[in-house]
Amino acid sequence: MAADGPAQPSNRHPSEDLLTMKPQSHLAILSLLSACALAATAQAGALVVDGGEPDQLSAFLADSSHDFAVAATRFTLADAVTVNHLEWWGIYFPTGAVAVTDDFTLAIYPDAGGLPGAALTSVHLGNVQREATGQTVVLWPEYAYTALFPAIILAAGDYFLGLGNDPAGTELWGWETTAGGLQAGGVSYHSASGTWQEDAAENLAFRLSVPAPGSLALLAIGGAGLVRNRRRAQSARSA
Repeated sequence: MAADGPAQPSNRHPSEDLLTMKPQSHLAILSLLSACALAATAQAGALVVDGGEPDQLSAFLADSSHDFAVAATRFTLADAVTVNHLEWWGIYFPTGAVAVTDDFTLAIYPDAGGLPGAALTSVHLGNVQREATGQTVVLWPEYAYTALFPAIILAAGDYFLGLGNDPAGTELWGWETTAGGLQAGGVSYHSASGTWQEDAAENLAFRLSVPAPGSLALLAIGGAGLVRNRRRAQSARSA
């Protein structure tokens, strides 16, 4: 007498369906995964604003537990653009011990007479991708950060890019400066009292990019293939 197989739970997890899918469904999933992989490798797209490489010289505190909760740096757009990818660099102060988790927020401000105006948009980035560069900023280890966010459309004009962090633990986070900044007077602090204080001698290191051409199309094609094959599978079961 054949042994009974294991009982199947009534609340079967969706991932278990992979074991019983027909070959064409597997192909659809592979096409979707391939599209995602291709999109991931090209997600940064074309560089729109190059705020300069980090200079390993200093950093501006931008931490919600400090008086200076947000730092912002000025940039100019000659044409309207769409951006969805950000790179930047920073440190942890005073000991340099890396935070367990970060909690970043990005904001875009208009240039209101040399200082940031009311925020045009704000995006909670959360615990972003972080990597030690092997460099130090004076005594503190340098980290590189990257994040994707929902696309932001900006008209031509002058803006400030703002970043604030709320890292877990006792360390304060600082946004690193650059020797190759866009223009003088590019940095402003946002104090806890809600006023901006400008430091005209420094700029902050960052890069803003646009979506890569075709990356979203790849995701759409892979997703469409998965939907078609799922519908076929559903039709076959109901026949």
